[in-house]
Amino acid sequence: VTAKLSGEYVEMRDFCNSQNVAEVTQTDGINWGGNAARASSNADCEVPGFGDDSNTHASRTGFYELNKMKEIARSRLPKNNWLKGQLVAKMNRENSCNAY
Repeated sequence: VTAKLSGEYVEMRDFCNSQNVAEVTQTDGINWGGNAARASSNADCEVPGFGDDSNTHASRTGFYELNKMKEIARSRLPKNNWLKGQLVAKMNRENSCNAY
């Protein structure tokens, strides 16, 4: 099973290694909340042992949180066209604060 962290509203680009769209792959299905997903120490560029080199904690968390924020905003501002488009989020950029 493979899940790309790119959807209608958010696309994650992780700059740790490949700068590709983040991808999560597991042969036995994706366990989003189990111990395997939390196996990394959450260090900037560490991956949990599955998926590609852009499968970082920041990318997985950012994908979920940004989608939820845009979902809530669309419910309150349904005529806002920017909220209906895709946001490209860049994680783990070198020499840059990603918390903005």
